[in-house]
Amino acid sequence: MARCQVCGVQLSRWALRFRNPARIAHYRNIHPDFVKWNGHFVRKLMASGLPLIVGVAFANYYLAQLYGLPRYLSLIFIPYFYIVVRAWRRDLARFRQDWTKSHPSDTLSQG
Repeated sequence: MARCQVCGVQLSRWALRFRNPARIAHYRNIHPDFVKWNGHFVRKLMASGLPLIVGVAFANYYLAQLYGLPRYLSLIFIPYFYIVVRAWRRDLARFRQDWTKSHPSDTLSQG
């Protein structure tokens, strides 16, 4: 069984963590602000990640062709994904805090 990432409620086994929250009824009904934020976050991730991937791929190709350099530019993805994961976890923690502040009785009954 999966748990809600915001409030911790048990969800169906098909509600996997990596699945789009907009497709899960619990998130749509109980946490619409989380669904909206997640969609915005994914759009920003695609808008920044796609040009980075294309740019690094072209740079790696041309640097290897022209100068015979190894493909060290690919290592830029390590700090990029670290920053992305940290930002996502920070904002998810904010949603959890907001949820526990506004629903103290719900969180006590689950614990």
